[in-house]
Amino acid sequence: RENTDRLCRQTRVINVPKNHGTAKIEWTVGGGFNIDSSGLILAKWDDLPEHFDGSSPPLQKAYHHMVRAIKGKKDDGYDVDFLLSPKFKDGRTRWHESGSYPEGKNKDPYGGPIYTTGIALANLEVGDEVAVYAWAQLDSFWASQPDNKSPDLPPQSHYVNARTNASWAYDNGNQSIHGQLYYFSVPITIVVGEEGSELEELSERLPVAQSFEEEIIEEVEEVAEEVEDHMKMIISMGVAAGLVVLIAMYGIGRRVMYGRVQVESGIEIGDAVVPTHTID
Repeated sequence: RENTDRLCRQTRVINVPKNHGTAKIEWTVGGGFNIDSSGLILAKWDDLPEHFDGSSPPLQKAYHHMVRAIKGKKDDGYDVDFLLSPKFKDGRTRWHESGSYPEGKNKDPYGGPIYTTGIALANLEVGDEVAVYAWAQLDSFWASQPDNKSPDLPPQSHYVNARTNASWAYDNGNQSIHGQLYYFSVPITIVVGEEGSELEELSERLPVAQSFEEEIIEEVEEVAEEVEDHMKMIISMGVAAGLVVLIAMYGIGRRVMYGRVQVESGIEIGDAVVPTHTID
């Protein structure tokens, strides 16, 4: 199912002034083991069809068009101008036995590789909003096999084919697996700002209007108010229960006072049963 809300368009937005010249972008690859190639692919949000929602990995048409752009192939009748960064060859994720590569000037907090490139702003206009995706092709060596293999068959496991065979597709009930060769990030958005404007992040992914301590104090005050309301309710219920008991005892006393013989059921007050049949 495709989502057309494009909420990711507001979750990570960077203002880059037009006269900044080049926007430097760094990214890492978190999954897989060997990185065959990686790079950036960009397009103006207004040029992208709705099926590019950005919140989920590119599916179906979106995936097809992005892969063709990465391969340098033109899509006839598809009016989206994708911009591509230089393609980086070879790399290793942090899961590789030899450790991650390449290492950037700024370290990835999780120990992953760091790729760095620049995006020229010369062909963009002030006010343009550009979606920037990182992409990677991973672990193609899994598909290689020795010459003397027996039986003479290509890899058969879902695990290998899901990452090395774009034609791999199997369904079982509501479960499905489809092979793909390229993996894409959730995009960030670059807004081309006025010359002289600040290079800054425009989005607030986490609320910063109040400190953590202020949030804790507010929560404690709310809990205290709830406890006070519950205590008032308990006290009110206790008073009402006390009145019921007094009324019941008053009724018993009245029956004893007038000396009539009454045979009735008992009235339970707590754990005690007060009999109401009395003899004068």
